[in-house]
Amino acid sequence: MRIVIVEDEILIREGVVRLAGRVNPEYVFVGEADNGIDGLKLILAQKPDLVITDIRMPDMDGLEMLARMREHGYVCHAIVLTAYSEFSYAQQAVRLGVIEYLLKPIIMEDFIRALGQAEQLTKQAVTSGVRHPDVLHSLRAVYRTALDGVGLDDDMRVYLRSAYGIDADGCFSLVLLYPGVSISDAERNAAHALKRRLCDLYGDRARLIELEEERVLALISASACDGLEPLLTEALKDTHFVVGYTQCAGVNTLREAERAAAERLDTAITTGKRFQDMRSLPEDRHYQVFVYPLGIEHRARAALWALEVGRLEREFDAFFAAAFSAAEPHRPHEIKECYVRLLWALLSDAKERGYPNARGLDCQALLEQVMDAVTREELFTARDMLLQVVRAPAPGAQAQPGEVVSRARAMIHEYYTSGITLEEISEKLCITPEYLSQQFHKEIGINYSAYIRALRMDKAKELLRTTELKVYEVAKRVGYADSKYFARVFKAETGRMPCGYRSRP
Repeated sequence: MRIVIVEDEILIREGVVRLAGRVNPEYVFVGEADNGIDGLKLILAQKPDLVITDIRMPDMDGLEMLARMREHGYVCHAIVLTAYSEFSYAQQAVRLGVIEYLLKPIIMEDFIRALGQAEQLTKQAVTSGVRHPDVLHSLRAVYRTALDGVGLDDDMRVYLRSAYGIDADGCFSLVLLYPGVSISDAERNAAHALKRRLCDLYGDRARLIELEEERVLALISASACDGLEPLLTEALKDTHFVVGYTQCAGVNTLREAERAAAERLDTAITTGKRFQDMRSLPEDRHYQVFVYPLGIEHRARAALWALEVGRLEREFDAFFAAAFSAAEPHRPHEIKECYVRLLWALLSDAKERGYPNARGLDCQALLEQVMDAVTREELFTARDMLLQVVRAPAPGAQAQPGEVVSRARAMIHEYYTSGITLEEISEKLCITPEYLSQQFHKEIGINYSAYIRALRMDKAKELLRTTELKVYEVAKRVGYADSKYFARVFKAETGRMPCGYRSRP
């Protein structure tokens, strides 16, 4: 097999030549170049069977060089080497008929496999007398085509059977590897090691494909891969991957299987487990509806206003305890929706409360991060970002007038249902009722009684609209022991009796 290597790093060029010589001494390197322009000239002059090229090089990159080569009417097999793992490069390489896409540093087993595949395809082309782009398939290209939803034609089915002994209508295993926000080199190496392990066990039928838009790696193998979880556990034990795996019948069902698995990958939030067998996930009827914990929100907001971060942390713990209940499992999207509602309420209060860093926080990005979350750790990260914003002042700092009113408001929001008085709040703050009343009216614009009445009426409206509680139960929930008195106050504030407010739009 005649080979040209195009690589701008001389040490890598020399290393590839040595490795190839060790694989098969009969391989002949007919030329070397250190940039795409010279590489193109060399390819057109030497007409090699195989081109080994880097992607990023001076003057012209490797993929552009291959595209220009085809424009000149010459077609041959290619192996791409790169330190960059962007999916866009891999996708373009597949369209150019590249048979392997290898990351630097080169792993010997992968390189040997790629050279063997190139040699086999070269022999097939010589035997058939055909050298045309349509016959330059690769197993990765076939899998990528299937994931894109393009059905395999007869030629590709024949290629699978002849080159790999794969039945296109047989059983395929699909593994999705979710690394979180970013993937480390160690995790990427572990994923490649897992692919090689599957190839060792089930033949050269597994390929790893990066789905950049979903931040997921897809590992596909043309085999049933029975007992897969122990192998995944061992191979990925030192990574942070959340893994979803399933099986499907026929290569043309890979797209449907990948989409279904991706949609349910966040089941890890409910189960708390890293490895999800998509075939054994609970049915919808086994989930309990996650009712928004309004009490937790009220207590959390009160803690935020009072600058009591410890209490706020405990309310987050209470939320997660309810959300992750093993006795009553909840759908992950319901958990995330309720969590977003809680975070939004607290972020709004943090801005109103005047926390210095609250307005600089990208709230929209934070909430989108929550809705896109696949792991519990990602939910915890959003909590930690909020807590970082609302850290309380140093202990012992003297409360300023604005601080006094803020703490008073926090107590009102926490204890309004029990009928807390101005005098009780003043005593807790170690100030006189007269001073608190004066500062409250000065900063809020209304007196204490009007403020707590408005708060109770807002909560009463919410309960009347969103629950089936009886009027006397609503009255008790918002701090009125006498339901008749509550009804008179409610009508004075809203112009309607509680029953009428509930029934009318």
